[in-house]
Amino acid sequence: MKHAKASPDDALALNGQMSWQQQLWELENDPVLNRIRPKGMPWACDDEESKMGESTIHTLSADILLYGLLFHFGLRAGFRVFANLSLHFSQEEPNLFVTPDVMVVRPPPELPAQLSSYRIREQGPAPVLVCEVLSPRTFREGDLTTKPLQYRQIGIDEYLVADPTGQVLAERLAFLKRRADGHWRPQQDADGGVTSALGFRVVLEDDGQLRVLDAQTGKPYARPLEAESEAEARRKAEEKVRQLQEELASFRAKSAKKAKGKGRRPKT
Repeated sequence: MKHAKASPDDALALNGQMSWQQQLWELENDPVLNRIRPKGMPWACDDEESKMGESTIHTLSADILLYGLLFHFGLRAGFRVFANLSLHFSQEEPNLFVTPDVMVVRPPPELPAQLSSYRIREQGPAPVLVCEVLSPRTFREGDLTTKPLQYRQIGIDEYLVADPTGQVLAERLAFLKRRADGHWRPQQDADGGVTSALGFRVVLEDDGQLRVLDAQTGKPYARPLEAESEAEARRKAEEKVRQLQEELASFRAKSAKKAKGKGRRPKT
């Protein structure tokens, strides 16, 4: 007796979440992920490699995204930007979490300023955006394999993957938007940059580094070192203005005293 070939839908877990069999099937057959993930590179990361620290370009790129998004959302009420914060996403298994390089959420106003982690549903809705900086190691840890499936199931609207070195991702930037049916739709601008529905763009500039811009005005947001330089320049300018104001006040006081002295009549 022949058995019908099992569909991935047959492997749905009782709680409505995908079982590992269905996740594996989607991981291997998702057309969007197959289009952007590199060929011939192993998916698994060995234990020793997983203990390694991040490269300088990875840290710098993540910081550029963090600073740029902080500047972008600084004047937009209701958004919070986090870096390397544990994201707990499962009610059935509360200890499960992922740690995006950067994520943007729209939590309720009562969310505390200081957080040790963020729990979906308990503290607020799923992030509207997640960003990962890609490297050969983080690819093998799931940035273009398991994480896109996890983020899609969680309900995240946009997923940005950046690889400034091009070691793994030839296009350097990959941007996935979740469609109404829950699947990802890749999107890229004509210049190779990507544009978010949240009003910002990310591009790779001539110096090989990322840049976040305002999508409407094209205004570039400062990178970390640029922000520090601007803050220092502003501090020096403000100090110079203060000194000039003090000198002007002193000059006016001396002039007033001198004029008052000239106006006195001699005693008779």
